Amino acid sequence: MSFANVYFDGASTEIIGKLSDKINNILCINKVNVDFQHEEILFLSVLTGGSEHFAQKISGPFKTIILLAHGTDNSLAAALEILASLRKENKTIYLFNVEEAQDREELKFFLLAAKRLTELKGRKIGLIGERSPWLIASGVNLSLLKEKLGIEVKKYNWESIEFKSDSTEFINFFKGEYQATSELAQASQVHDAFSRQIQKEGLDALTVECFSLVKERGLTGCLSLALLNNNNIPAACEGDLVAAVGMLIGKHICKEIPWMCNIAKMDVVQGFLGLAHCTIAPNKTTSYAIDTHYETGIGMAIRGETSLKDVVVLRLSSDLNEYFLYQAKACSSPYDESSCRTQATFQVKPEILAKIKKMSLGNHQLVFSGDCRDLLEASLQMLGLVNLLD
Repeated sequence: MSFANVYFDGASTEIIGKLSDKINNILCINKVNVDFQHEEILFLSVLTGGSEHFAQKISGPFKTIILLAHGTDNSLAAALEILASLRKENKTIYLFNVEEAQDREELKFFLLAAKRLTELKGRKIGLIGERSPWLIASGVNLSLLKEKLGIEVKKYNWESIEFKSDSTEFINFFKGEYQATSELAQASQVHDAFSRQIQKEGLDALTVECFSLVKERGLTGCLSLALLNNNNIPAACEGDLVAAVGMLIGKHICKEIPWMCNIAKMDVVQGFLGLAHCTIAPNKTTSYAIDTHYETGIGMAIRGETSLKDVVVLRLSSDLNEYFLYQAKACSSPYDESSCRTQATFQVKPEILAKIKKMSLGNHQLVFSGDCRDLLEASLQMLGLVNLLD
């Protein structure tokens, strides 16, 4: 079960009912529907003292324990003892005093995050090709991914992908921005192939080793990946599974698919961060044009003006134990022809950039436009990940 109460076995039914109602009323105040189950997360209401051994017993199968305590009947005292004991068992554990306003506000995010984390179970990411060889810090242990998040990866070689039909959806979407219909039709075959693979295999997200496609067919997947993201299907490039996992988390936790991008420039002293990539979803731009892919100078990619202003940026570690999560504010800078086509610059606290430079988790960053930091933080913490920027 996902919710449980513990209390002194000599407590009266009246006391138990009153204290249980007290905590349940707090949950109702937060206006979060808590009618769900999660196999690995337990919300444990410590109603009275003398309940410590019951808490230890009931917590056994759960990886993450959220303790809820209050200020009477030795509830808080018992919760602190329980926390100290469970920490020794390498569990992820948090304690909230439901009578404190700040704790109640934070608890709201933990409740909603726990509910949305259940949506990740059973999701499938398709990897076409292999991880690009330069992504030496972005491999994921597939067994760990399945165990920790319930996400499965299905791998396909390029020979199994069929390029045989134009995509009317793709052509109709982009034809207003690009009039060379023969080139657009060729690029649309990439989108048709990706879309059919997603539908046939029941995939929830995709990541693609793009450069094999460029070498073999002289085509790029940039526009197709951009359109998939625009259509609410997380799509990463370069075979980056770390990014694809983060994008899938974003879709289900924040209800937003982030922009995957490179760190192109960084000035720690000035607090300046330049991000760039060729696969931004059109719905994250104010305007865009069709350009070539930056590194190869061929194919088609989006050169857009982003609509991103105040953002939250996420980077997961490849072992799914750590992450960066930080805020940034858009600022202006000249366009740089030596970076990927869509570019955006941000002001970030210098101390944050200094830590990123010192403890890098990898290149690709995920940029969210919404105010989702607290919800993402709660979700990742309940999964046992640590924010290295704290």
